[in-house]
Amino acid sequence: VSSQNYESVIVANDENGATFTMPDADVTVTAIFVPVYEVTVTDDIENGTVTANVSEAAEGDNVVIAFEADPQYKLVPGSLIVRDAKGAGVPITVTADLSKYEFTMPDCGITVTAKFTESEACTVSTQAEVEKGSIAVSGDIANAHVNDSITFTVTPEEGYSVSSIYVLNDNG
Repeated sequence: VSSQNYESVIVANDENGATFTMPDADVTVTAIFVPVYEVTVTDDIENGTVTANVSEAAEGDNVVIAFEADPQYKLVPGSLIVRDAKGAGVPITVTADLSKYEFTMPDCGITVTAKFTESEACTVSTQAEVEKGSIAVSGDIANAHVNDSITFTVTPEEGYSVSSIYVLNDNG
């Protein structure tokens, strides 16, 4: 029975391939291959876009799904669904910034679907009486939609500075 002494070698992997620094001994290069599966976003999604960070992934890989609604549209809650090749739902989690979903790739291809709907118009108002300064909102403040960018100016009276700015929705 012979005994072999293996010493690890650090391998750097980038877009040009894998490299290592040759040690003071003979080496054998080997690799382990795993199957990859297709990540498909259906092409019938309207009023927004859904994209995956990869077009294929191996079982256990983390896949990120990003979405962006067209102006005046929003993602229908619960409509972004990931199904495996057998039609079963794949558990997804939303990222901390609420702009992406993530899931762990199963051992088969997956399909992503989503629906967007027109958002309701909302209004932007300012506090009726602001002491020691003023607030001016520009744009169509009576017809604002989800994801619209709202611009406003806060101007303190002479001798005052702005300490805090609050934007509160109807839920507080």
